[in-house]
Amino acid sequence: MSVEDELRKAIESICTDPENYVPEACLERRLKERLGCAEDQEVMTFDPPPIAPKLPPAEDIAELAEQGYVLPTTGIDSCDGVQRKLDALWNNIPIELKGVAKVGADRHGYDFLKDIHRLERLSSVGSGTVLSDTRFAVFVSADAKLWQHEYLRAPNICDGQTMESGHWVQYKQPSARTRWYDYPPFYLAGRYELNWSPLPNGAKYLLVSVKKQNAPNI
Repeated sequence: MSVEDELRKAIESICTDPENYVPEACLERRLKERLGCAEDQEVMTFDPPPIAPKLPPAEDIAELAEQGYVLPTTGIDSCDGVQRKLDALWNNIPIELKGVAKVGADRHGYDFLKDIHRLERLSSVGSGTVLSDTRFAVFVSADAKLWQHEYLRAPNICDGQTMESGHWVQYKQPSARTRWYDYPPFYLAGRYELNWSPLPNGAKYLLVSVKKQNAPNI
């Protein structure tokens, strides 16, 4: 059995009951128990982006300055900030997890794609474990809004779509704060097919295999 098949089997075995994947912390705990992962979350560090992101236009920088927000001319790195802990480390395989019952906002697609972007760039964890170049991003939900094309202005993860290498992830909202500050945009370096698999009671899960991607100068 391949590593991906083993992970898929683990997800399907624990997610027959919604109480095992909502809230998200429960999914993390149950999957770690099933796979035999350590409980401690690992602090992550990242390589530079494999594809340098677009630069914010001067007018958007000025608009944000008028609102009291400082947007660097180089933009904000989506891997910056305090949320730098890996959800699960299975042997040497990094895994990022998402689990929601009902979608209350349009940010879930962005957050999942950011997980993929972070896995592409993940260079090391606090324990010093030598990481596999193969990583996985997982999303479990019972809300069809996630696999249907419900959100036209937000990054979406609807079923059946293919994201080619160089896919640009950014909100299409008119607000510069949304597009550049609150949700920093980025490129995906790998090619991804998003295929949601069924679970009991109308739920589905998305399992995406991610390869480590290096910046050109690394």
